[in-house]
Amino acid sequence: MKSISGSFVRFLVWGAINTVASYVVYLWLLSFMTYRFAYTIAFAIGILVSYAVNTRFVFRGSWAWSRAARFPAVYLAQYLAGMALLWILVGHLGVDDRLAPLLVIAVCVPLTYFMSKAIIGEGPAR
Repeated sequence: MKSISGSFVRFLVWGAINTVASYVVYLWLLSFMTYRFAYTIAFAIGILVSYAVNTRFVFRGSWAWSRAARFPAVYLAQYLAGMALLWILVGHLGVDDRLAPLLVIAVCVPLTYFMSKAIIGEGPAR
């Protein structure tokens, strides 16, 4: 259980850093494109950063092309769930398009953690 809680805390910390960076990119892109495109581009950038950070710092695993190739599946699931929720929040419930992604993040974090852990695994305890 210690390994799960330790990796989950690291996941939350590094995920928060990556999320803030992705959110800043989203807000910048939102200034000249629709929320759908801005979300998609910021999300893709976040995936690249996430694989590197999750592999090295969260699960302390080693980089491998086979895992890197499967890793986007985690974020495809998160993207689809996130875009659907974003569409409902912005398009149907009238939530501000600058705030809605924060709600999406809160819903999708547990899904992302367990799927990432399944693909990357954890390296030896340090």
